[in-house]
Amino acid sequence: MRRLGVSILIAILLAFFVGCARFPSQPAASVDKQVRQWKVKSKNLPDYFEYLDKEGKIVSIGYDENKDGRADVRIDLLSVCSDPKCPKYVILLDGIPYKLAERYYNSGGFRLFYRPAKLISVFPSFTDLAYSELFGVTPIRGFEALYYDIKKKKLSDGDAVYLSQKNAPWQKLIDYRASMLLDPIGYVNPNFVFNHEMEQIESLFKKKREGLVIAYSVGTANVGTRYGEKGLMRCLMRVDNLCEKLIYEKRGRAQITILADHGHNLTPARYFDISSELKKAGFRVVRTLKKKKDVVCIEFGLVTCGELYTNCPDDVASAMLKCKQVNLAVYPKGGSDYSAIIVRNANGKAVIRKGKGGYVYKMIKGDPLELKGIIAKLKKAGKVSKEGVIDDEAFFKASVDHKYPDALARIWRCYHGLVENPANLLLTIKDGWFTGKRSFAKMINVASTHGSLNWKNSVTFFMTMKKLNPRPNALRIKDVRNYIKLR
Repeated sequence: MRRLGVSILIAILLAFFVGCARFPSQPAASVDKQVRQWKVKSKNLPDYFEYLDKEGKIVSIGYDENKDGRADVRIDLLSVCSDPKCPKYVILLDGIPYKLAERYYNSGGFRLFYRPAKLISVFPSFTDLAYSELFGVTPIRGFEALYYDIKKKKLSDGDAVYLSQKNAPWQKLIDYRASMLLDPIGYVNPNFVFNHEMEQIESLFKKKREGLVIAYSVGTANVGTRYGEKGLMRCLMRVDNLCEKLIYEKRGRAQITILADHGHNLTPARYFDISSELKKAGFRVVRTLKKKKDVVCIEFGLVTCGELYTNCPDDVASAMLKCKQVNLAVYPKGGSDYSAIIVRNANGKAVIRKGKGGYVYKMIKGDPLELKGIIAKLKKAGKVSKEGVIDDEAFFKASVDHKYPDALARIWRCYHGLVENPANLLLTIKDGWFTGKRSFAKMINVASTHGSLNWKNSVTFFMTMKKLNPRPNALRIKDVRNYIKLR
């Protein structure tokens, strides 16, 4: 163990003193807006060229081989990408909000790709849930590595489950994920872990000259948690730089796709101690449910969604909704009737049920998900049946930019096939607050996090060099498989 600690320390020190070769961060000055010129090997004249279409996407590249500052060789990227033998690289990022990716793209970044689409995550918007859904390997054991085993009536060993990846079956389907030993370092020195990942991913992609290669970066989430928007923007620039360099060195022979698992709220936050509030309200925080007022409270990741196991979800929800930090309470009716999911806020209550081709949203009191306007429009368009079933596809399209995107399908899914041991009460925490392991929370200044149902936490991005017809403007994370191969 001591030797391992010394090895990690040496790796950290090397990260500060050893630089990595990168593609130039900015193109050289160019007279033509549809041609970007780069000085890659030359100090004087441009020797690499990128040709953009009217939308600003790079469609071909050129190389100066006789050192006269002009392209002697020009390569059409679409033709190369269409070659079945062209290697296909997928980069999975952790915790990138769509608005940030869009802003970076609009500023001139990621020009090798078509415009990013909005990608709607699962609920809760957690990594293992989202990527397990992406790869189609659900249900997994719990919302997080720490969960209450309903049959065995005991808590899992969260750290052991996390390190063994038993709650992350999707990780066995990818080609690169940094060593788990680096995960704790990621919270102390996130830039080191992220840069290490980028170097390893670059090396892997260079070695793999054919087939599908999938790599994942957890470092983006670490950077976002510590440094918020500015940190994540630097991450996007670094990923873009990697892609530019790869295309240059491979002379266009690479079809790259990039996506993330969920959004990030980009809001500095304070710790919300759910356990203490439960005790104040007269409940017993326990490890095993026995009595009516017993509650098992999951405190693991630093997130905006609280997970509770209880025998009296109505009572616990009523108590917790009095806290200023809590936005919504979501739970199966009575705690075990999965045919009806209750959604409440401080002033309202609604019930979600599954119907043929969609969902029923019955407002009992008020409108906790604020869907009244959307439903009225869909009803007028003939997308709501006489029985009140709202067409699933129509609702998805209508709610993509809503405060709670795709809320009905996401809430329903979290209790139907997403996990084996779902918490029977979920609390969405308002941005500006987070919950999780108390000891861990004391060590970290949280500049941004994720987990809840709202837009910032839920919506990320998907973009690819592959020509898609039609090209989606928005999609659910499970539907990525309809557009790109993932095994």
